Amino acid sequence: MEKIIKFNPVKSSQITGEFYDKKKQTLFLRFRNKSIYFYLDVTSEEYDAFKAADSQGSYFYKNIKQSKSFKKL
Repeated sequence: MEKIIKFNPVKSSQITGEFYDKKKQTLFLRFRNKSIYFYLDVTSEEYDAFKAADSQGSYFYKNIKQSKSFKKL
């Protein structure tokens, strides 16, 4: 059975939701075009900084997108 992800709202014009799996250090992001990607090896500290950012989208593009492995669901 598939796990249903409940996305949290995001302060961004391009990202509409996020979910963080602390145990697996994986950040799931849902984008405005409805695509969902997950980013691997995102530490709790990186996730906390992402959540606290004035623009979570800007933080993501500057700090996570360029440095983390990812896959599309």
